[in-house]
Amino acid sequence: MLQSYLTARSYREVQTRGGNTDILAFEKDNRTLYEAKIWKGIDYHNQGFRGIKEYIQGENDDGRLAEVFYVIFDPTKGKCAEKEVKKNLFKYHIESRVVNVVVVNINLPLPSKVKNN
Repeated sequence: MLQSYLTARSYREVQTRGGNTDILAFEKDNRTLYEAKIWKGIDYHNQGFRGIKEYIQGENDDGRLAEVFYVIFDPTKGKCAEKEVKKNLFKYHIESRVVNVVVVNINLPLPSKVKNN
């Protein structure tokens, strides 16, 4: 679903020299890498960073990797991902690259059953 919001030509589960990245988007002479994870705790979250490091090493050898995004979808009622990482939007550095980390709460409150007249 994340891919549907991208305006650049993009592909899912792209084989990179570092493994399969979730989305690789192409625009002019640059590429943008997207890794997406469902929140399953801090260890799984950190595993995502290790994967991103491999993807950066494999995709940036020509200097055309423009941006890197790590999108974490949090299905928990208590916004556990946001509480654990302390923010819902921040920058993290891997391999001298900036990784834009975005936490998205996907456990939205249910609408009220009360009718408004």
